[in-house]
Amino acid sequence: MRQLIKADFKKTMYIPSYRYILIATVILSLVFGAIFLLTVEVTEGLKLSSLSSMLVIDVSFLGMDVTAIMMIIFVSLFISKEISTGAIYTNLAITPNRLKFYISKLIFLLILSVLITILVVLGLFGFDSLVMSVKQMGNLEVFNQEVLLKIIGSFLMVIFYTMISAIGTFLIQSMAGGAVISLGLMFLPGLIRMFPEFVGNTILPILPESAINSFMDITKQSSNLFLALILLISWLVVVFIISYSRFRKTDY
Repeated sequence: MRQLIKADFKKTMYIPSYRYILIATVILSLVFGAIFLLTVEVTEGLKLSSLSSMLVIDVSFLGMDVTAIMMIIFVSLFISKEISTGAIYTNLAITPNRLKFYISKLIFLLILSVLITILVVLGLFGFDSLVMSVKQMGNLEVFNQEVLLKIIGSFLMVIFYTMISAIGTFLIQSMAGGAVISLGLMFLPGLIRMFPEFVGNTILPILPESAINSFMDITKQSSNLFLALILLISWLVVVFIISYSRFRKTDY
C-alpha cells in the first residue's frame, strides 16, 4: 500500500492540473483569509486595530473554508479520473484487491489534506503576525487553548470534507456527485436555518457542521468535543460502508 500512496504523490506532482489546483488552494486560502481580516471593519463593523489576538486569528481563519472547498474540487477530480473508463482497468489490474485500492486513495488524500492545511495555517499565522506588528497590536498569541481548538477544528474540517468528497465520488462514480455530496453537507445547515426553529434544533445537531463548530467557534465553549469527534467519524464510517459496498459490486 505504501507504494500505491507514493505513486499517487508522484502522479499529483507530475500532472499539471493537479499541481495547479493545489497551488491555487494554498494561495486562494491565504488571499481570502487576508481579505476577510483587512475588511473586517466593513463586514463586521469592528476596527482592525481593536481586535484581540484571538479575534484576528478567528477572522483570518475563515480562509480555511476556501481550503475545504478547493480540496473538495481537487479530490472529486482526482478520484473521478482514477475510476474513469480505461484508468480503472489499469488500476485494478495493478491492484486487484479493491479494498486495498480504495483505502490507499483515502490514505493518500488524508495525508495530502493534512499537508495542505499545515501550509495554509502557517501562512495565515504569518500574515496575522505581520498585520499585528504593522498595526502595533502586540504579539500574536498562538499558545492557548482557544487557538489550539481552532487549529484542530480547521484540520478536522478540511480532512472531513476531503474524505467525504472522495467517498462520495466512489459512491456516485462521478466528479459532480462527489462534489455535490460534500458541498451539500457543507451548505445544508444554512438552508435548514431558514425553516422554523424547532426544525433546526432537531436536525442541526446531527450534521457535521455542528461537530466542527464545537472546535472552531470561539464564542462558545463546548464540553462535548469527544462526542463531536464521534459524530464526524460516524458520518465517515456510514458513508464509507455504503460507498465501498457499491464500488466492490460495480462491474467495470
